[in-house]
Amino acid sequence: MNQNITHTGSDLTAPTGSPPPTSLGNNACKATAVATYPFSAAVAGAGYTDNCGSPVIVTLTNTQVIGTDCNWAIIYTLVSRMNGTIRSADSR
Repeated sequence: MNQNITHTGSDLTAPTGSPPPTSLGNNACKATAVATYPFSAAVAGAGYTDNCGSPVIVTLTNTQVIGTDCNWAIIYTLVSRMNGTIRSADSR
């Protein structure tokens, strides 16, 4: 008898952790906020760990700037290596 037994699977557990601390009191106009304070994948993923021990690799999927020139926030939405959505608000 000749048999093959195959098991398949994947890591379905999203990374756990916390986003970087909110950065407050920065000086920029809303229109130039993203250029002045650009997204950093290394910073965004630094507070997270993966249950399989792999590095957490994040990819930016959306950037939203809300508010006015007097009071604005950048909201970055990212996805981890295994497609676990991480939402990070970077208030300024």
